[in-house]
Amino acid sequence: MIRPAAIATLALLASTPALAQAPAAGPAVTPEDRAKFEQVIRDFITANPAFIQEQLDKLEEERRVAQAEARQKLIGEHRATIFESKVAPVAGNAQGDVVLVEWFDYRCGYCKLIKPTIEKVVEGDGKVKVIHKHLPVLGTASVAASRAALAAQKQGKYAALHDALMNHQGRMDQDTVMALAKAAGLDTERLEKDMDAPEITAELDANRKVAQALRIRGTPSFIVGDVIQVGTVDEDRLKRWIGEARKGG
Repeated sequence: MIRPAAIATLALLASTPALAQAPAAGPAVTPEDRAKFEQVIRDFITANPAFIQEQLDKLEEERRVAQAEARQKLIGEHRATIFESKVAPVAGNAQGDVVLVEWFDYRCGYCKLIKPTIEKVVEGDGKVKVIHKHLPVLGTASVAASRAALAAQKQGKYAALHDALMNHQGRMDQDTVMALAKAAGLDTERLEKDMDAPEITAELDANRKVAQALRIRGTPSFIVGDVIQVGTVDEDRLKRWIGEARKGG
């Protein structure tokens, strides 16, 4: 039996002119020998498509595992910023046995779309802690919205403003943010002052830097347990992620 590593090496040699032309200790390879050699490889691939696919699948799985391990290492390196921030708002069960970190932007349509799904799953489970990581990547209005929401915590109104911003459809700018804040019962004059608090600036900067380190380039993105998940999610998949995190301890 030809080992996969040998097949890969033969294929590389057969397809790389520079290697074929390199000086060798043995006799030079003639064009006829090279043609026969390449034909052997073609015949093997044609006769064993399942084997080739198996090797491709194996390589893909090895790549996936290596990527997951690298991301887990990065999560560990930034654990304090991700999981222990004093500014990041928390929802769900603060004592839950699974932590769901959501990276979002108030102007992200997909973030708005999946909000009811996340709330339904978290409420139905009852043992999930949700950490809101603000990642305003869609312009100055996104930054203003995140600053306002984080500042609303000082008035005990984060949840109210968060819901209002997430539920808002259409154009958003700072005037819109302030109007939504007023409708949610906040003192907007105080809110505008609190939005510039250094701890809020530090939180947004830390979120951006950690997202870059974790290669989180858009929203929504999630950390469930020690696994990074990117993109929108349906109810069944979210439940599965939580279940896998819970089993993983």
